[in-house]
Amino acid sequence: MKVIKLPAATTYTVEQALDDAKQMNLNDVLILGYDEHDTLAVRSSRMTREQALFLIKLGELHTLGVVK
Repeated sequence: MKVIKLPAATTYTVEQALDDAKQMNLNDVLILGYDEHDTLAVRSSRMTREQALFLIKLGELHTLGVVK
């Protein structure tokens, strides 16, 4: 697995981030966000909770510079 675009611009709106992701021809996605009540919202495509957790951990390692 290769991370090709993280982080996105810190000034992106929700629409810009989703539009940018649509251009990447992704096989699966995991979306984490907050709604207007500051409640965590989670959506994903075709993945189990275990697979979502793996993806989150991989993103964490990439953010820390451990995985390129």
